[in-house]
Amino acid sequence: MIHLLKKQFYKNCKRYRNVNTWSPLATAFNSINKETYGFDFSKKKTGLFGIFELKTSDGFNVLKDQAISQTNALIAESINQNRKRKMVEIFDEMSDTLCKVADLAEFIRIAHPEKQFVTAAEDACLFISSIVEKLNTHRELYHALKHVVHNGDIQETSVVDKHVATLFLSDFELCAIHLPESIRENVVQLNYYILQVGQKFMAGTTNARAVDANIVPPNIRQYFTEKDNKVYVQGLYIDSSSYLLRETAYRIFLYPDDQQEYLLQELLNCRHTLATLCGFSSYAHRAVKGSTVETPEVIYEFLNILNDNLKLKARQDFNEMQKMKDVESPIKQHVVHNGDIQETSVVDKHVATLFLSDFELCAIHLPESIRENVVQLNYYILQVGQKFMAGTTNARAVDANIVPPNIRQYFTEKDNKVYVQGLYIDSSSYLLRETAYRIFLYPDDQQEYLLQELLNCRHTLATLCGFSSYAHRAVKGSTVETPEVIYEFLNILNDNLKLKARQDFNEMQKMKDVESPIKQEIMPWDTAYFTAKAKKNWLNMTITEFAPYFSLGACMDGINILIQALYGIRLEYVPVLSGEVWANNVHKIAVIDENEMILGYIYCDFFERKGKPNQDCHFTIRGGRQLSDGSYQNPIVVLMLSLPVPTWSKPCLLTPASVENLFHEMGHALHSMLGRTKYQHVTGTRCSTDFAEVPSVLMEYFASDPRVVSTFAKHFQTLEQIPMILLDKLYASKNIFCASELQNQIYYSMLDQVYHSGQLEKSSTEILKEIQGKYYELPYVENTAWQLRFSHLVGYGAKYYSYLVSRAIASWIWQTYFEADPFNRTAGNRYRKECLEHGGGKPPSKLVSDFLNKEANAKNFAKSLLHEIDIKMEHVEKLRQ
Repeated sequence: MIHLLKKQFYKNCKRYRNVNTWSPLATAFNSINKETYGFDFSKKKTGLFGIFELKTSDGFNVLKDQAISQTNALIAESINQNRKRKMVEIFDEMSDTLCKVADLAEFIRIAHPEKQFVTAAEDACLFISSIVEKLNTHRELYHALKHVVHNGDIQETSVVDKHVATLFLSDFELCAIHLPESIRENVVQLNYYILQVGQKFMAGTTNARAVDANIVPPNIRQYFTEKDNKVYVQGLYIDSSSYLLRETAYRIFLYPDDQQEYLLQELLNCRHTLATLCGFSSYAHRAVKGSTVETPEVIYEFLNILNDNLKLKARQDFNEMQKMKDVESPIKQHVVHNGDIQETSVVDKHVATLFLSDFELCAIHLPESIRENVVQLNYYILQVGQKFMAGTTNARAVDANIVPPNIRQYFTEKDNKVYVQGLYIDSSSYLLRETAYRIFLYPDDQQEYLLQELLNCRHTLATLCGFSSYAHRAVKGSTVETPEVIYEFLNILNDNLKLKARQDFNEMQKMKDVESPIKQEIMPWDTAYFTAKAKKNWLNMTITEFAPYFSLGACMDGINILIQALYGIRLEYVPVLSGEVWANNVHKIAVIDENEMILGYIYCDFFERKGKPNQDCHFTIRGGRQLSDGSYQNPIVVLMLSLPVPTWSKPCLLTPASVENLFHEMGHALHSMLGRTKYQHVTGTRCSTDFAEVPSVLMEYFASDPRVVSTFAKHFQTLEQIPMILLDKLYASKNIFCASELQNQIYYSMLDQVYHSGQLEKSSTEILKEIQGKYYELPYVENTAWQLRFSHLVGYGAKYYSYLVSRAIASWIWQTYFEADPFNRTAGNRYRKECLEHGGGKPPSKLVSDFLNKEANAKNFAKSLLHEIDIKMEHVEKLRQ
């Protein structure tokens, strides 16, 4: 294998690197931008993103006025008996009108350094949201769309027309517009309440956990914040070498919290109520509607297949960890276990269906009384979700005397209290890891209340809208289609992974036994630390070895080389005009095809700056769509990263993880650029959640392949190619303990599904214990409530499984089309035409089935992941020998 890779390596060097100079693209990203962001209005040649009105923040008022005027005109056109256009075309133009303001404003709200722009953007977001809320309950608009979806339009519609129209209709009905007024009111109230509960729960997930200092071992108190005899644990300290620190942090940080438990219960129950109100049997069914999996049942099947097949492999991971822990620790403890006016195409019909689905998800097709309930519920759910989200990050304060003195220094200490703000999972101190875990995850009553409220309101919302659960509402229109498929998928994975995961943990145990003076079992606060240690010890590598070969410019060159080979497109640096960007060192690149046609623009906001969110994101500023004159509205997107700013002596150098993130986010951008859809409602990444991550995850496979990396990784000073031995280590490092990590994701996904399957009848912690006992090899830690810190329950309610399904589909595509040759142009063109170009304009399950020539079901999803795990484990084992 290594011989073949070396052969391909030198072939790639010859193929792509005939000169020893940086390309113009690489030079642009490796240099300091000499242009400075200007605040002088008079010197600006244009406004943000080339929009003249946005030379100043007042331009948002103009954009809002234009949006409401155009929207009112389009509403009038859609309900006019003498309209001339297809209904789906009118709806998509209405969606585009609002999205062009909303998407741009959302990005500016997050990224712009000037307060007046942020304030104006926030106001625009709220304004557009209020318009959308009114549209979601516009009965006349809904009935006009529904009539077209069910009876045909005044012109013949295509498959895409019908699909998109159905998506719009589904959006309506998710808001309970088709239900009685009383139910609609409940849905609106529930949505708002769920938002509030979710925000509170999210906030609680990060709160530090405060405990009396005397309950924290003195020798690890230094690692936490200590104040007023309280120790504050703010995280899990999972990378600490101290087993006592890891365990202490784990037990304190994850200690059950009544408030978080309440919030989680509330969130889940409200989501279930919301789903049943909207006609779904669970929130999970609502969440996956229109997704790749289509039903929660497919998710269950997928996760269970993975679980069943991963158990032994994950067990191997944990056995390895146990060996490592046994080496560290001489004393071993017992582990506790747990139709239109014109002819419509297939795309026209699909997009119209999507619009209709959006209406009906808001219960617009239901009686007025139900619709009012739906509106109120949605608003309440939003509030609850926001409160829960805020609570997920709160520091936890404890009496300083319960935190061991020798780790208190690692926390904030004030007024005899220690404030724990995270899990410290990478600490080498086991005491710090454990202390942070136990304090930060200690149960919180307020978070529990918010979670309960969020879940129950979601369930109420779903039932109001006619779903049996919020899960059924969430997966409507997804790839899996029903929650039952999700269950099947997760159970297949679970059954097949158990032994493999156990092997992982056994290896970790060996490492822990060597390191620890007190022999202990591998615990949840240990896994991240021993995974990092295994990478260093087994492969004899450090992250710093790679950075000189991964300058940002070199990596951008690598992406350019790859997409030219696969799709015949290239990235070209474009100078920005004064006033066009919002900060220094924001680069603009054009995406150009072989016919010199510009496909769209990507603004690259890659570097750290004060006040900028520390997150890697893809933002759609303007979606692509076909215009009435036959021309195409090119997409505009922003990629936001948090990389160090280059200096005069050194370009920005990336870690392997940052390289993977760059390729991942560029996968989203390419999806936006190449998704040449007729309608912006389904442009690029505007597809089901469980397919949206497929293009970005697939790019991670290219970023990890030595044949690809060898085409661009060269030393930023000497231009020397990266040594082959480093590439092999890099590939292997990403595979260590992969079974146990996948098992962990199965556990998270199944917990999310169960939470959203109906009204909660137990505490969220009791449910967690049951799920962890079945789907994860490591035991539940008493008096912890990890779920109250799990902010994804708000944003990805009943959809967390999407990560696994997207990875399964990406792995399947990689194995089928690119594993043999990652530069295969024929495969690249087919992937571009049959997957990327559709955006969300084709039902995801059919898109996957047609492209891979097999049914998109739980067994096939699980099969691709399990095969990948076997290959990865074999590769790691060979390197260790």
